[in-house]
Amino acid sequence: MINQTEKKTYWLSHILKAKEDGLTAPSYCKKHGISTSCFYKWKQRLGYANKNFIKPKTSKFKKIDLQASLLEEQQQQPKLFKASHSPSLPDPKWTALFLKELLK
Repeated sequence: MINQTEKKTYWLSHILKAKEDGLTAPSYCKKHGISTSCFYKWKQRLGYANKNFIKPKTSKFKKIDLQASLLEEQQQQPKLFKASHSPSLPDPKWTALFLKELLK
């Protein structure tokens, strides 16, 4: 019996090959003897149902080291960080600077 990973690999290869060959789903399925409805079902299940179905390989999120960023900011502008504020909540000015840097 075929496991789920093998099924995903099988259908993903067909979906990508159909795109690469530039064939419509029905013509690709007919050529390879596979069910069109299964092809569409797996295309949707694997997240390739929209027209631009090649997924980006990189994340849109910017990776940051929050602890290093906080220490860096403390060293650059020590008066923004008060010893009296709660350690679980950053200073509002630091938060504003952090968000500004994040949105660059």
